[in-house]
Amino acid sequence: MNEEPPKTASSRDRSVPVVAAIGVSAIVVIVFLSLAVLLFRPGTRSRDVDMACNKRLWELGAALRRNAAKNDWQYPPPERWCDALVELGVEPESFRCPGAKRGPCNYAMNPHADPCSAGDVLLLFESEPGWNLFGGPELLCTENHTHGGCSLLFVDGHTEFVEGTWWQAELKWADDEESSAAGD
Repeated sequence: MNEEPPKTASSRDRSVPVVAAIGVSAIVVIVFLSLAVLLFRPGTRSRDVDMACNKRLWELGAALRRNAAKNDWQYPPPERWCDALVELGVEPESFRCPGAKRGPCNYAMNPHADPCSAGDVLLLFESEPGWNLFGGPELLCTENHTHGGCSLLFVDGHTEFVEGTWWQAELKWADDEESSAAGD
């Protein structure tokens, strides 16, 4: 009896599934890492917060202009500007910077601004938390954004996000001044 030895797969035949599994795993890892880089790029979240903060500030400015149109082109008294906008229908969460960790409102009103002021006069700006806050540069806050900076709204309705502190001396707080950091 001449029996043949059992046939065994060659090492080459056994390595094909292993190589295929490694290749598929590598492709999955590359795709996952690519998606992670695209979705979680450094700085994307902070830029989104900056833009959302500017949008909220712009919306508050639009509400102030609507309020002024109903009140002989006068903004509400600074000591109740938030209350007046809530009465107008502005939602309370609109008063909070998306990057802020606390406070019912993270914006303050410049009491020297009115609807007839020059367009480059500061109207609303980021501030420490509070409600119905008003004042000048002493209230400016740059802590709501991971890279520093502040959202600003001007009488003409445009918003700006500025980083650092160089710009503070350039702000115009009233019609009768050039650019100055002296608000009161």
